[in-house]
This record gives sequence, structure tokens and C-alpha cells, in this order.
Amino acid sequence: MRLPAEQRPAWALFDPVWYALRHPDIAAGRDEAALLEYYLAVGGRLGHSPSPLFDEGFYRTSNPDIAALVAEGGYASGFDHFCQYGHRGLSPHWLFDDTLYGDLHADMSLENLDRHRCFGRYDHWLKSGQREQRICHFLFDSAFYRREVEAAGEGAARLESMGPFVHYLYALWDDTPERATSPYFDPAWYAAMHESARDDIAEGRARNALHHYVTRGEAAGFDPVPEFSERYHLDTYDDIAAAVEAGVFRSGYHHFVRYGTLELRRPRADIDLIYYRDTNPRVRNDLAAGAVRDAFAHLRTIGLREGLDHCPPERVPDLPERAARQLFELRARNQSALFARLRVDFAPSAPPTLSVIMVLHEKFELTMQALASLRANFPGDLDLILIDNGSTDATARIETYVRGATILREPGNPGFLLACNRGLREVRAPAVLYLNNDVELGFGAIAAALRRLASAPDIGAVGGKVIRTHGRLQEAGSIVWADGSTQGYLRDASPLAPEANFVRDVDFCSGVFLLCRTDLVRRLGGFDEAFRPAYYEEVDLCVRMIEAGFRVVYDPDVTIHHLEYGSSSNAEAAMQQMRRNRRVFVRKHKAFLHFQQAPAPGGEIRARARNGAGRRLLFLEDTVPLRRLGSGFVRANDVVHAIADAGWQVSVLPVNGARHDLMSQFGDLPETAEVLHDRSIMTLPALLAERPGFYDAVWISRTHNLMRTAPIFEAAGIDPATTPFVVDTEAVAATREAEAAALRGEAAF
Repeated sequence: MRLPAEQRPAWALFDPVWYALRHPDIAAGRDEAALLEYYLAVGGRLGHSPSPLFDEGFYRTSNPDIAALVAEGGYASGFDHFCQYGHRGLSPHWLFDDTLYGDLHADMSLENLDRHRCFGRYDHWLKSGQREQRICHFLFDSAFYRREVEAAGEGAARLESMGPFVHYLYALWDDTPERATSPYFDPAWYAAMHESARDDIAEGRARNALHHYVTRGEAAGFDPVPEFSERYHLDTYDDIAAAVEAGVFRSGYHHFVRYGTLELRRPRADIDLIYYRDTNPRVRNDLAAGAVRDAFAHLRTIGLREGLDHCPPERVPDLPERAARQLFELRARNQSALFARLRVDFAPSAPPTLSVIMVLHEKFELTMQALASLRANFPGDLDLILIDNGSTDATARIETYVRGATILREPGNPGFLLACNRGLREVRAPAVLYLNNDVELGFGAIAAALRRLASAPDIGAVGGKVIRTHGRLQEAGSIVWADGSTQGYLRDASPLAPEANFVRDVDFCSGVFLLCRTDLVRRLGGFDEAFRPAYYEEVDLCVRMIEAGFRVVYDPDVTIHHLEYGSSSNAEAAMQQMRRNRRVFVRKHKAFLHFQQAPAPGGEIRARARNGAGRRLLFLEDTVPLRRLGSGFVRANDVVHAIADAGWQVSVLPVNGARHDLMSQFGDLPETAEVLHDRSIMTLPALLAERPGFYDAVWISRTHNLMRTAPIFEAAGIDPATTPFVVDTEAVAATREAEAAALRGEAAF
């Protein structure tokens, strides 16, 4: 520090004015020379920094071996070590990364710096690098900071004379409001979001928000900007989580800013940087021109302000159903020429495991599409029974195009019900499937239905997820209300809705696809002819099965795409027939209807399943507990399975949101569990309002989730005295919380 200025490193500075302001008790009665002598003799050992350019506390904390040498008297201070050796590779300040500066700039080798009379990389940075648009830390951008200072109307001349970096370091110690230093950190948001950061700043443990994040918050997993979620990023990218755990990176954000932004990894569940870049020409042009470093910086500095799309819409706009129906029919028509030379072959080579009853009346092209789907869906031996109700189109010659089927002809059109009953007499397999001729089957639908039917002897019928031509649900199981009216559960909802994707017992499933035990249907006499020509016959059959002690099961693995009313020539006539047959149904099933729920807004949640009353449990965990996540989630997954195996209906709510693909979530949890993948703590109040009194118990995994959700349950009027709560947490957590409460002088909960 006593070398001539032209030979002295820029960092070799003792600032007596700054030092005096930092230590007014020491400065009293001492001039600048005396302050320097005091620092060299005493202050350095006490951990004092000589100027804002060197952070003694940071240097010692980052290099515990050097701190030990200072304590033993080997060096007068950390700054003494830096002056002698550390300047050739160690970082002197929390906002200067010596390794990064060397990695980013090829000319920053120590050999090259020696040739140019620079005392390490920090010396170069202070003398010229901070003015050359170089980067010494991804959370400090000289040009960005300069713009922030100028926009605030602060003295640009002082900044230019000192340089942006030095200007910022001095601003840390005066009353200047904190300015953002980089597109990768938002100091105002950070301080507002993290109470402990505000406390540390107020009590002097951190100079400002950026200082807190770099020295404390990053290690604690705090989010630096609203557009990045540390938890989401580590949960989503296993390779990054492993690298952070191994100490290769300080945090997920550390990797993200340096590499992940360039790899276009997602910073948050609802931000897709690939989509952002590819959807917006402005983004691609700015990146190509070098106006910004990466898509994430562009989003934060430009995209959000200009409202550029940064994530695919959660719900693709629906295709109008009328247009979707036309496309479904057009697809059937366009492939009809295939069947001129390619016959659909159903001839069984062994006793069939399945009989399929399909009633036809005109609509030849739709029928062939349905039969082709049936054959492709189930390659096993089946017994196909086609009943033609007086068709006049090519259906009258269907044996020309279909081999191996039993074809029954009706001279007129007696209706769906009577045709089905005639077909039932021809059935040769132990399971019979009633299948519409205006459908296409989802992958594995028949195999899934057969597995479900065989899974328990008391299952009488199985139905599936019926999806209309425009991609919205027709039903996910169906409800019979006390007045005899019926409702397809979740009509118009997404087929991916949580409520549509778990197995449950239901009142009935649509005759669009209804798999039954043949012996049971015959014992019940098939469809009741009181409902001829059609409608309500499958409702009546399912109710009679239930009354006979059997279950009707909805299985979401059974998916059917349906052209609703495609086999009906007149939709209004169909509705009139439904109203007439409802009256018949009410007269016949008064005893059954007595125990059904009355239709009411929101009543579907209780009526959707016949099983589970009195045994419904809401399970809360940080996220959907996939086994591959480890960290306690394996155990949580086991707990959900055990609760479901005990006969409880479980709804799994991820407190912090679900961050993994739906296939993993549905596949890793019990098939009877409702995985609320579109919910989080933010929507928990709405869920409880939608389902008042629905849950008979609540299971909360991890103590911190109890702390966060307890006020929500209290506000919803859910009393642990009447609704049991289970708090599932490691014993060490309970001990830790009890000891913390004791230190605060509070009673342990």
C-alpha cells in the first residue's frame, strides 16, 4: 500500500475516510496516518477490511485454511495473505469471482497479466475490466448497473471516475437506495419476499439484498428473482441437483445463470425458454444481434415488459365441436377406400376371450373406422357380433369387408336395445363388450378393461373415459341423482384433469363402451325392453348389477373417442326418448333412488364415487411424492400406497405444485389416488371451499407444511377436534422445533 501509485495494485488500498466511518470509536483522535498504523497493527487481526474493495470477512470465510493461519499469527490478516499470495487466484470480494473472470476471458491468464504489469485478475478488473463490458460475476453487469444509476438521476460523473464496480462497492456503505446490478437479480423483490433477508439487513448482518443473497440466501435456497424457482429447478433437473449436492455448483441458480440459460432449461414451471425463443422473432433477432446474452435475460429485461409469450397456453383453445365432428367423420370417409382390398379379419383361431356386440344402422364409414380401431386395439381372439338394423348403405354388404363376424340382419330398425338383446343370445365369450359404431379406441383400452373386470369377482361392469371429438370429456363415469336424472361426470373438462384419472366405483358407465360379465348380464335378462328403442338401458342394467351385489368400475386407462350422437339420425329425437325413459327408470328404481343424492351445485364431488364415504383423506406433501426424488419422498409414496391399500380414497395435493410429467405422477402413485397435479398451496383455499366437509382426515407430510397450511385449514373451518390430522415428520425435525421453541422461550407444540 506504500508503493508509488503507478506501481501499486488497484486493490492495495487503505481508505482512511471510509475506515473512520466504519469505526468511529477508533477514528476518534487519530489522523489518516495513525488510522493506517492502527489497521496494520491491530485492525487487520480484528477482521477489519481496509477499504470497500476487499471484504475481510468473506475472504476468511471462503478460505478457512487461511483464516486458521491468521488466527495462528502466520498472517496479519486475510488481506495480508491476499497481498502476498491470494491475488494470484483467490476472490477478494463476494462480488468478484476470480475463477469466472479467468474462464470467461482468455487473455486473463496470470502469465499475460504479469506481462502487462497487473497484480492478478482483480487488479485488471479494477483498473480497466469494469469499464470494458467484461464480466466478473454474473450478478454484476457494469453496463446494466450504469443504466440503473443514470435512470435514477444519480451522479454519472462520480460513477465514470470511479468505475461502475467501485461505485457500487462504495454505495453499499452509504444511504443510496440499492440499485439492480444485473438482469439476474431483483433486489426489491428479493427483500420483499424473504423476511429473514430483511431482518439481516436491518440488523447489519447483510449490507443489502444482493449481499444477503450471495453470502446467505443462495446457500439457503432462496429465489433471486420471481421468474426462477430453486426448488422447481432442482426437482426437475436431477443432474443439476446432483452437481449442487456434490459441491460443483453453489445452487441451481448458479448453474442456471452460467449454463442453464444457454441450454434453455426451464427456470420455473410456467416459463419455457425454448417456446419463448421460437415463438417470438424479436427474441431471436435480439439474441442474434448480441443485444442480450440469453433468452432468460431477454425475458426479464424486455419480454415481460412487452408481454411476449413465454409458455405454451395451459389449455389449447378448443376446436368448435361442430368442426371436430366433421373432421371425425371426414377421417372415417377418407380411409374407407382402404377396405376395398384390406379386409378386417375377426376370425378367431381359438375360443374367444371377448364377445363384442355392435349395432349398426347406416353410417358405414363410421362403422368401418370403429371396427378397424377394434381390431388394432385387441389382437386376441374375439367374437364379433354385428346386428344390422335395416341399413340401406354399404352396411348391407358389410360381410364383403369384414371376415369372421357373426352378422345378424333385421328387416327394419327395431332400435338399439332389442338388437343388443338379440346379439346377447349369440355371445360365446365370458366377457361381453357393448360398443358403439361411432368410436375410436385409445391405446390398450380393451386389454385394460379386461384386466379390470378380472381383478375382482364382484366387478360386474367396467367403463372408461369417453372423450368427445373436440378433445373434451363426455364423461369420466356417470352419476344417477335421486330424481332419476343422470350426469356424465366432468363433462367438458380436460381428459387430463386429476378428477378424471383415478379408478373408482360409479353408478353407471355409458353404453358407448360397457364391458360386462356375460353370465351376469344373461342372469339379469340383458337390457330391459321397457326402455326400447334406446336410452337409459345401460343405466338400468348397471343399477340392477349394483342391486345384485356387483360393482360398476370406472377405469381411466380405458379411453374412448366418441362422435356423440353419431349413430343417431336425430339428436332432438334422442333427447325426447331420454326424457321418456327417465320416467320409466324412476318408476322402476324408487328404492335405489331413495339412497341417491339429490342434484345440487357442487354435489358431483360426493356423487362421483360409490365407494369411499367416511374414508376420504387429503394428503399434503411438498410435491407429488415420486419415488425417484428420494429425500423422504420414497417413504411418502409408500404411505400413500398403504393408505390406499387400506381402502381410503386419497387426494394428493403438492403444496409447492407438481413439477414432473403427468405420466410419472399417475404411474408412481396408486391407481385409486386422485393426484391433484394442477393444485398447490395457492389453490388449497379454493379446493376446501369446493369440497366442504368432504375429507374425513388430513395427512400432512413435513412440519413446515403444517406451519404453512394450518391457517388455511383454520380459515376453512376444519377443526382437528372433529377432522383428524396426522402430521408426518422425522423425529429429528420435532426435536429441532422443540429446542428452537425453548430458545425463544415458547412452549413446544
